[in-house]
Amino acid sequence: MELNTILDYSEEVHTARKNHQPIVAIESAFILDNTPYPENIENLENVENIIRQNGSVPATIAVVAGRIKVGLDSEQIKKVAISKRKMSINKKDLPFSISKKETGGLTVASTITIANLAGIQVCIANGINGVNHEAQITMDISEDIQALAQNEVAVVVSGTKLLTDIDLTLEYLETNGVPIIGYNTTFISSLYTQNEKNQVDYSISDPYKIATIMNNQWNTLKVPGSIIICTSLNDKMLLGNDFIDSIIQSSLADTRKKSIKGRKVDAYAINKIRKMTNGVSLNIEIEAMNKSAVTGSIIARHFNLLKKEQKIKS
Repeated sequence: MELNTILDYSEEVHTARKNHQPIVAIESAFILDNTPYPENIENLENVENIIRQNGSVPATIAVVAGRIKVGLDSEQIKKVAISKRKMSINKKDLPFSISKKETGGLTVASTITIANLAGIQVCIANGINGVNHEAQITMDISEDIQALAQNEVAVVVSGTKLLTDIDLTLEYLETNGVPIIGYNTTFISSLYTQNEKNQVDYSISDPYKIATIMNNQWNTLKVPGSIIICTSLNDKMLLGNDFIDSIIQSSLADTRKKSIKGRKVDAYAINKIRKMTNGVSLNIEIEAMNKSAVTGSIIARHFNLLKKEQKIKS
């Protein structure tokens, strides 16, 4: 079965591909699954407009009635936003969701996978999952890492998800050959706080230089694997490190006591932090996505420019 038998491009994305415009893939799970309707639609539209305003074309990726959509129109956005599917579609469930003709948002791993198949090499999310706290007991390691290792996409984020053990995640990313570039930052931390302990591999402020590195890895050296590009948020809106640590530990204790496992552990922790912060954490998540949209659009535009320059030279 050919990919085009299950994948559709929106009119905007189809035109961008035809005209060789820069395109940015958008993870739909956070925007469409974790924020209430109809605010989730407003948040997504805002992210898409930020990408357009910074010179690129947005391509929100989701599954609608069993078809992969690269770019959504307003009707499709609403269908995903009100989908009855309780969990976003991860990579291992993607073939089954297509067969069952489901509708839903995609996780980071699924988005990276589809973006790579669609030839889109810049993707944005608010944060990445990795090796979770207590993974040495639970073996809870996100499929984000494998998706990063297996595809060739620059993934722009503003930090890691709540339950991610950053130290272990960085070790595992290194094992899988996935570098982290800090765009105007020297460290990567949780979305919700600012901790400068964990340094990125390279700190770069020139988006064209980042585009050059992407080209060197994938086109010149033919080295497989994705690149993480991390931005940072204004520390005035973030939460304290001790508070975040207490949320993590209490969430893990609660889920052990209640025998909550798998992806439901993350959902439990996210709901808990939102209640305890009266929605401040949600505002941080939204701002992180907006920041990723700005950076992702800029990177995509420069990568597209680099490819055009090389085509002229050849």
